[in-house]
Amino acid sequence: MALPSAQADDQAVPPQQQTFEEAPVHTAPNPETAGDKANPKLGDKYLKIACLSFGLGEVLGEMVCGGMQECFCFRNVSACGLNGENCPSSLSSCEGRMPNAKFAEYQKLFCLKTGCDLEFAPLFVSKC
Repeated sequence: MALPSAQADDQAVPPQQQTFEEAPVHTAPNPETAGDKANPKLGDKYLKIACLSFGLGEVLGEMVCGGMQECFCFRNVSACGLNGENCPSSLSSCEGRMPNAKFAEYQKLFCLKTGCDLEFAPLFVSKC
């Protein structure tokens, strides 16, 4: 009977190590800032009459169409637009917040923006 050679006694090759893929990057619009895209503001071609505002802004972008509503203790945002890679994306969020004396409604459709801002601060007076 022959003795095993020294080469047969070598250790086995370790198995190939498994690697994890990097986490995917999500490019959905941020609900905190997406609603601001519908708000007509001074940077746009802008008109304000009493509590109503109208504006012309960018045609495409993070919000192509959508809106934001804010009323006392909740905020709702819905948006369809393009993400950072110019691919279609959408967002819808509703969240509760600390109550405040504000009502706001903003809408955007392509470059047309409308808004309504009402603040009732004098109705809520706190004496400490």
